[in-house]
Amino acid sequence: MKPPAVPVLVAFVLIAGYALLNPVHDTDLFWQAHFGDLAIAQRGPVRAEPIYPDARGRPIVPIYGLAQVWYASVRKLGGWELVKLLDALVWAFAFVIPATVAQLRFDPSRSWPAAVAAVVACAAASKFYMTRPQTFAMLGFGTLLAILFSDRPTWRKVVAGFTAGVLWQNAHPSVVVGVLAVAIYAAVGWAMVWLKRGDRPWAATLLIPLLAATVLLTPAGFDIVSVMRDNTERVRQFGVTEWLPLFHPANRGVNIPAVFGLVVTGLAMVVRWRRLDPRDAAVAFVFAALTVWSHRFVVFFAVASVPVWVRMFTPESPPTGLPRPKSWLPTVFLGGLVTVAYGLLLAGRLPLWNDWLPLDGVEVLKQENVRGTVFTETQWGGLLTDRGDPGWRVSHDGRYFARTTDECDWYLRATRGNVPLSEIESTVSPVAFFLSGDPSGLGQRLHDDDRWDVIHQSATCVVFVRRNE
Repeated sequence: MKPPAVPVLVAFVLIAGYALLNPVHDTDLFWQAHFGDLAIAQRGPVRAEPIYPDARGRPIVPIYGLAQVWYASVRKLGGWELVKLLDALVWAFAFVIPATVAQLRFDPSRSWPAAVAAVVACAAASKFYMTRPQTFAMLGFGTLLAILFSDRPTWRKVVAGFTAGVLWQNAHPSVVVGVLAVAIYAAVGWAMVWLKRGDRPWAATLLIPLLAATVLLTPAGFDIVSVMRDNTERVRQFGVTEWLPLFHPANRGVNIPAVFGLVVTGLAMVVRWRRLDPRDAAVAFVFAALTVWSHRFVVFFAVASVPVWVRMFTPESPPTGLPRPKSWLPTVFLGGLVTVAYGLLLAGRLPLWNDWLPLDGVEVLKQENVRGTVFTETQWGGLLTDRGDPGWRVSHDGRYFARTTDECDWYLRATRGNVPLSEIESTVSPVAFFLSGDPSGLGQRLHDDDRWDVIHQSATCVVFVRRNE
């Protein structure tokens, strides 16, 4: 493949720069990295519950293994700063790879349509950027699409697509999204053959069963099916907003970029319909519908829209080839920018942690030298496990699938203040409570109980420890 031209390099820098300016705020990252440390230490996936004191040793299904080991390894190599930097690059590649390959497919003499497509797609998914395994899923999806519409021989496409699927599923268990996209691509491709408008889509057709098989090619095996089902039930139980419909009241405001992407892409497709490739358009349309059904699918819609935008912006009569930079220039340019960005992260000139992370609350609790279970809310459990004292165990974290429906129901009632403190104490035996800054519910019960003292309170958290008698 030829090296990218200047517009694509500019698009890459803009997209990665946007990611770098967004500090880490997804707290699942902490328990993911912790599980990576555990997997490295025991030289294999974690199969027994290592954190919850009331469920220690309970069999668990290992998922996200590749991403977890990646986070743990990169953190040891270059700190959280390097984790953040590389994740921003992965985010940018998720858009630029399919854009570049699509441009080579439609008109290799230009590069600005690819740059525009990547930036527009990034804007549509912008609210969903955060440092977490989903970034690897986007890269896997973008790479798979690029493989499908590349000009490589069928057998190479099949091998490359299968390999991408295995890596994707082990980093983030969502390769079923790729199966759906490939099936749509193949179905429309065969319809085009029947209409005598295209070549036989053998690569996509052969990849359908192979990608379906990769769903099981992880340490989780067949258990991944039950985990996916349980996780879907739990996130609905907790009302996680990204799983709700696009126009649900809970997504008001947050959904603006997604709505923008859907509307602008739809209007452009109507105006430029003669320029569309039916296969790309069908994949984008299906994922647009899925985005309306569940907001979180916008990341896949954004990537799926990239080849559509490239095709719509490519003129019908392309000019002769334009000059491209020498092959070593992009590498030197990007290498220099990456080095500077890493230096800025280390120097604190680029934001690393979001202000809402209660890092100060963790430090205050450390000074209390308590040992035992910290009753906490799901968003803070991973932070306390990874950044807290080794003697702590948390009651809950962001692993919704690791708790039963009844346990989740009890937890929700407890945090809302609908479970007596005596029952929480007898069930969990907490040495501390680490809650959100909202004084209602359980927090209010603890404020009213003279056996517990507030040792730290801020807009994001309130920390209680047992009063010394």
